[in-house]
Amino acid sequence: MYIPYFRGKQYDLLGLMESIHHHLIPDNVIPLIEPVRDSKYLIQLLDLCVEHKKKILVVVNPEVGQIPYGVTSRYPYHAYFSFEEIVPVFILNDTFTSSMVEYHPYVFLSNRYSKQAFLETQEMEAPLFYITTEDPMLKNRIDDKRVKLVDPFVRRKDQMYEEEEIVVDEFFSDEWYYLKEDGYVGYADYGIDGAAYYDKGYPSKYVVLHILYLDRYQRIRVKHFVNDTADSFANPGQKFFQSLTKCKEWYDRNQDVVPLTVGLARLFEYLIIEKYPGAGIVKKLLIMHHMEVVGNFSGIKKGE
Repeated sequence: MYIPYFRGKQYDLLGLMESIHHHLIPDNVIPLIEPVRDSKYLIQLLDLCVEHKKKILVVVNPEVGQIPYGVTSRYPYHAYFSFEEIVPVFILNDTFTSSMVEYHPYVFLSNRYSKQAFLETQEMEAPLFYITTEDPMLKNRIDDKRVKLVDPFVRRKDQMYEEEEIVVDEFFSDEWYYLKEDGYVGYADYGIDGAAYYDKGYPSKYVVLHILYLDRYQRIRVKHFVNDTADSFANPGQKFFQSLTKCKEWYDRNQDVVPLTVGLARLFEYLIIEKYPGAGIVKKLLIMHHMEVVGNFSGIKKGE
């Protein structure tokens, strides 16, 4: 079981919706959404999951974004937990109480140890599984039905591109090879976003395309394509085409081993029409590429 963890921004949700439309996500890849905004796109995604019988995990008590601050909800999603495809996830933190749990089955998520939260769960029904980091305190208390939560993505700031030699290709993940011997039933990660959450983006001199791919050893690596012109924050479109041109050249040299996914093919179309679609659309297409790369991987499909 592989669980890609998304923070539920608009283009995360749109990327998942298109991935479901194109049947890019196999059954044992189960996306997890931590809602960060009151969003009609989340409702549309949940409707689509019910229609396509696609299981998805949704956090009931999000920790980041605007929802924890009590924004007025125009698009409530809790009623969807009555559908078997929509599984509630409860983050076990110091604010968690058993009274929050009105649905079963459910999943627990622990990104850090909370004594109070674990006391609250002692008399509750067991979850489907626990999603947990490798925090030693957590490992000592959860020994069954564990899903390993990792953060393999290395986030770099502008000055790191300016001051250091740019890393263009690096290892991302091979967690599936060691799950059984380490006592896990699956793994989860934050994809190319990383665990740190930013409610809004910030200006950058760089437009970087992070492309996941499988190497000859069936391990996931990430390729970074970076623009050359970086003397100001202006002209993101020009920078996008510089990065995308490098990506297309890399693909052309490696197309015998790198599949042309739906997301990657749509990215390359912008080279032909010479139009910058904006950062949101790029994010959506990279999510589609991610889902298809993982979906095509036989080890994930077969649970090997």
